[in-house]
Amino acid sequence: ANSACLVVPVYARKKLSAAAEELDKASRGKIESFLKKGDFKGKRNQTAWLYDLPYVKSDRVLLIGCGDQKTIDMAAFKKLSSVAANAMIKNSVTTCTNYLGTIRNKHLNTSTVSKLTPIAFGDSTYRFTSFKSKPGDKVTLRSVALVMNDKKQLAKARKSLSVGTAISAGMHLTRDLANTPPNVCHPSYLADQAKSMAKEFS
Repeated sequence: ANSACLVVPVYARKKLSAAAEELDKASRGKIESFLKKGDFKGKRNQTAWLYDLPYVKSDRVLLIGCGDQKTIDMAAFKKLSSVAANAMIKNSVTTCTNYLGTIRNKHLNTSTVSKLTPIAFGDSTYRFTSFKSKPGDKVTLRSVALVMNDKKQLAKARKSLSVGTAISAGMHLTRDLANTPPNVCHPSYLADQAKSMAKEFS
């Protein structure tokens, strides 16, 4: 994948995910070699950066520790996605290919991971800059490609991504309104916002 960063899951006890295995094979064993050093064990929400792996087009690889694969429920998956997003934002990543979407168990399917990913990334990238004299830290992450297991589920994935993106947009608007000073966010202001949304989405 030709992006600035690859986000790759690794499970408990250094068990490689399918994506990590492919990357390890492509890089002539560099993933396994790194794991043997012992610093990264695949514990849930653990992160590690690898740079300039041979035969890998992306400059950076972000390993995400996922813990026991069987116990990753929706809340845990959302947290893993947030951990990945926050790590990339901190390191000024611009684009990424995200393999967390390949995690599957009894809790996670195509619809759930496709819906939760934009919600988690949207939450991490949210910034309220209005009414501030100095701009805050700029979020450089502008593109996330979510990799899925089954091409036959693509239509379902796109639908769930749309739902998750809409939920994220609604959360952003709610937070914007909550952060807007009361002398601005008065009843008539809220009414104008509602009318604007009704016009946009009608």
